[in-house]
Amino acid sequence: DRPTGGRRPTCDDPGRVAGRTAPSVEVRRRPTADHTTTMSRRDLDVVSAVRAYVERAVSRVQGLKVLLLDSETAGILSLAVSQTKVMEKEVYLFERLDSTGRELMAHLNAVVFVRPTDANVRALCAELRKPRYGEYHLFFSNTLEARYLDQLARADEHEVVQQVHEYYADFFALDREHYTLNVPGVWLTTSDAAWAAASARQVDGLVSLLLALKRRPHVRYVRGSALARDVAEGVSRRVRDARDVFAFRQSDAVPLLLVLDRRDDPVTPLLQQWTYAAMV
Repeated sequence: DRPTGGRRPTCDDPGRVAGRTAPSVEVRRRPTADHTTTMSRRDLDVVSAVRAYVERAVSRVQGLKVLLLDSETAGILSLAVSQTKVMEKEVYLFERLDSTGRELMAHLNAVVFVRPTDANVRALCAELRKPRYGEYHLFFSNTLEARYLDQLARADEHEVVQQVHEYYADFFALDREHYTLNVPGVWLTTSDAAWAAASARQVDGLVSLLLALKRRPHVRYVRGSALARDVAEGVSRRVRDARDVFAFRQSDAVPLLLVLDRRDDPVTPLLQQWTYAAMV
């Protein structure tokens, strides 16, 4: 690591480095695989992927800790790892970032695991200006935009941020092979009022899933569905714009991400057995 002023967090992967005039904050992305990827059931275990990220985040911070979560990462964590397992890593307290009644506990180190959203970054900036804990270790569940990193660096007036990482766990893992994004609603056209936000969340979730599973796929969608096209093009754009993060060594068989529209196949769900996995 090259210090450029202020405290400089440690890192695992070169990734993109962002220097700032304020106390420096450097985002570190999870390392890519050094070996050729293979398509096995074990590699595609979404629960294990999320669990590994969560356990690694709390393990790399020493001492008594408080785990700060948002409304979504609280659910993401609870599906993948038990509270007892997390507490074995010296996690003393679980708190919501948006909670206003938290006490000053300077003897605890804060492990922050949140989505990189406008609301969360604003809440984090307010937290850093008046820190309640001795240190802050920031872990974002998806790729972090440079403007967010700049805002955090400027807000860290007390130099309490020790590290910033991207841990790609921005989806709710239901079992080894199934996940959801908990996006409510039914959309018929791209002009539906809530579609823009829902599409962005689906793209975020798929990008995070691909990074967690270390896959850089070809993206295809069903022709005739503007909804499927929106999601597919959003994922393709994100993969193309973040080539350094998706720099996995691929096997000869490049994976395929196929985006379908449920309206094209309304019968199949009715023909499956009535188990939770089938209903999903």
